[in-house]
Amino acid sequence: MNDKFIPKIPERTVISIRLEDVLISQIDGFAKRQKMSRNELIKQCILFAIQHIDEDVFQG
Repeated sequence: MNDKFIPKIPERTVISIRLEDVLISQIDGFAKRQKMSRNELIKQCILFAIQHIDEDVFQG
């Protein structure tokens, strides 16, 4: 049994997206109220959308 703590950095990829200023302001407002980073909120929103997407829309 290994009783040593070995920290690991999860694999992540940096991406860039362009958003309208109004949308960024809305995201920042929601993130601030939840005491989380903009990145974390966007990540959770994307995950939610993927989990709830209607895959029938993308068939064809």
